[in-house]
This record gives sequence, C-alpha cells and structure tokens, in this order.
Amino acid sequence: EPLLIKDILDYVSYAKRKICSVNLVTNGYLVSEDFARGLKGIKLDSISISLDSLGENNDSIRGMPGAFDKTLGAIRLLQKYAPGVKITVNTVISRQNLDELKELSDLTGGLGVLHKFQPVYRHPDFGGVQKDNQDLSIRSAEDIGKLRSVIAYLKKKRNVSNSRYFLSCI
Repeated sequence: EPLLIKDILDYVSYAKRKICSVNLVTNGYLVSEDFARGLKGIKLDSISISLDSLGENNDSIRGMPGAFDKTLGAIRLLQKYAPGVKITVNTVISRQNLDELKELSDLTGGLGVLHKFQPVYRHPDFGGVQKDNQDLSIRSAEDIGKLRSVIAYLKKKRNVSNSRYFLSCI
C-alpha cells in the first residue's frame, strides 16, 4: 500500500516530473482530505482504487471491517479535492463477489468513475495460496452461467474500461 509511505506525495510529485503519465494504485483506506488536496497540486493523472464487492462482503474479501465505506469515502474525497485526477475502481472477479458485480458496476457508474475488472487467478510466485485456503475460481456450471450474464452486462456499461474483447476472454 503506497499510502503507508511517509512522504508519498513527494514521491508522486517526483514521478510526475519525470514520467508523462502517473497512476497510483491504492486500497483507498488511507486517503484523507490532505492527501486528496495534495494530489490536485501535483496533477496526478489517475488513481486506481480496489473495491471487490458491496458492503460487508467487500469488508470480508478485503479482511478489514469498514473497508467498503472507507473506499467510497476515498472516492468522494478525491472527486471533491482532486477533480482532475481520473479515478478507476479495480475489481477482481471471484466466486465471492459474482452475485454482486452488476450492482457494484451500477454503483461505480453512479459515482462517475471508471471500473476495471480482472479474473481471480493463482499467482505462480505465491503457490496459488488463497485466503483461508479457499478456491475463489469460478468453475461450476452454475457460476459460469452467472459469469456469462455478468460479462454481457458489463460489456454494455459505459464506465467499464476493459475492452469488450478482454471481457469476452474472462
């Protein structure tokens, strides 16, 4: 989490001077009014915030009570104090959130932010270890049917930043 770095705004400012386009990826928990105001002055291009589901399900996935509310609060702070920063919500598609993805996409659309999706996968460097040894992959015929419905829905959403081709490949 980059916002744990004491002088993160200094690092972002330096990166912005050296690189034409800078994106910061965060879970959003530590976004404050001061941080958001600081981003406006730096003219950060974009920020990506992780949000995997709605309410308590998101909190469970993220392993932090109140994570959903903190993330929504971060988005609102950024919109208010750093309106020039493009905000994208990142969501990992898994069995845990499959039933809430349409509603989550509607929520992000209503907030006026972009939304990017990616499938859950087992990272080879971590040996495929999942939280609580759960397999979060979508494998059952029922879940695959739900996923197809979700993908068809997402392809119609204007705020979804994935290409239609990418979504088709999930």
